[in-house]
Amino acid sequence: MTRTFLNASLALWRRRLAYRRKRRAATQGTRRHIHYDQLVHDALTHIKKRKAQLAKLPIETVGSKGVRLIKSFEGFVDDGRPYLDEIASPPVWTIGYGHIEGVTARSRRLTEPQAAALLQRDLDKKYAPYIARLGLPLNQDQFDALVSFVYNVGPGGVSPATQVGKALRAHRWRDAADHLLDWDKAGGQRVAGLTRRRKAERTLFLAGKVDLS
Repeated sequence: MTRTFLNASLALWRRRLAYRRKRRAATQGTRRHIHYDQLVHDALTHIKKRKAQLAKLPIETVGSKGVRLIKSFEGFVDDGRPYLDEIASPPVWTIGYGHIEGVTARSRRLTEPQAAALLQRDLDKKYAPYIARLGLPLNQDQFDALVSFVYNVGPGGVSPATQVGKALRAHRWRDAADHLLDWDKAGGQRVAGLTRRRKAERTLFLAGKVDLS
């Protein structure tokens, strides 16, 4: 079964659970209560089963937390209009949340939802594969944190030559997370924005909770 099927099935069973709990409460003290009590138990069993099946599948795409983290640091620039990113060398036309493929000065303006969808596509197509190919037993939060990392610094950040890459391959998760913090400099100088980003990625990798305020 695919991740798409399992997620859809999980969502369906959660809706069924909510409905059955509501009906169970409404039939309290009647014979129907026993019936709905069994149906609630049945739904909980299916939800647990689907979660277990999802946990066994290799992660290949970025989750909502990862997208949210990346969006918070990339920013929806110039209200969705194409702009010339002069930090890049050479400067490159960019749009939305850092999308560059096929972008020109005359590219059509994007709405925020369009830019977000484009970011998700770019992440899953261009950056998530670098993390998936590591073949590591990562959870979704760890996977998302690493995709954010390589989106910002490039896939070389998780190569076997880096401390992050070495720790990941040795399954030293805490060390890998700590070494993310090493990558907060530009031109040899610490950059506050990069320090914040590395800390957010480390927090997501270790705990799955990130304060983006």
